[in-house]
Amino acid sequence: MATDTQALTIKEIRYPALAEIASQVSQRAQKKFLRLVAADLLCLIAGAILSALSICDMTLIWSKALVAGMGLSFGASLFLTIVLGKKQYKKLWYNSRGIAESVRTLAWRYMTCTGAYSSELTLAEADNKLTEAISALILERKQSAWILGTGQGANRQLPPDMQRLRQMDTQTRKQNYLTSRLEDQIVWYGNKAKFCQQHEDRWFLFIIIAQFLAFASAMLYPFVFSWLHINLISIFATLTTVFFSWSQVKRYQELAQTYGLAAQQLGLLSAKAEHIKTDVELSALVQKAEEIMGREHELWEALGDTP
Repeated sequence: MATDTQALTIKEIRYPALAEIASQVSQRAQKKFLRLVAADLLCLIAGAILSALSICDMTLIWSKALVAGMGLSFGASLFLTIVLGKKQYKKLWYNSRGIAESVRTLAWRYMTCTGAYSSELTLAEADNKLTEAISALILERKQSAWILGTGQGANRQLPPDMQRLRQMDTQTRKQNYLTSRLEDQIVWYGNKAKFCQQHEDRWFLFIIIAQFLAFASAMLYPFVFSWLHINLISIFATLTTVFFSWSQVKRYQELAQTYGLAAQQLGLLSAKAEHIKTDVELSALVQKAEEIMGREHELWEALGDTP
């Protein structure tokens, strides 16, 4: 191994092109999916409100307009649901995310001489193993054709900085892995866990409020709201369903638990890294850390394969 101790940072180290392409595809698919779901749910809310208002005197022109608007709202919701089913943005989002994370894991195993990418291999041998692993990943993922169709496949799959880091001494590789991978992921998982838990609590509160208003409306309607000729019960019941559906789509509770557990496990590993001196010890650390992160990657891939 070279004794060059010049530290590389994540700003200088670029992942293989497939990781960058897959991340971009995943982000675009996620935005499209969530926007369509949000529009679908908003149409349902609009339809419920117009339905509640339409029970007024049907001889009035504006009441008939409300009925027409209600039909358009539910029709738009139906159309958006069909689009969601046909486009499969959710599947593309999950599959692409799984591919991106899997490539990052392969890249760090390569850079730290872990597992199949042992320091005993020549640079050419290690390069060949990595490119073969990436090729196998492309072939086994059903959505890979979408990713390669983005026109960015010509980007260099093995950036020079990855090769430079692989040839450095054990302590330099260890320090770069801790700083650019392990500690970075600890912060990321920790922040995501906190974010998801906060949003889970917020949407749970919205659901409780909507359910309470539906209950209160049902109890008080015959005595207080009957003169309004508006079905408030159906509005609040629809809001409850919509809020719950959005929370399920975002998977706040599940992700808060998954991310929180990963952050704790990676934190414990980081605390043990100070005593690592050899390639064998570094490989064991990397293998364990990537296995922990790999559980989340496998979850995304499994969700992407769900019909």
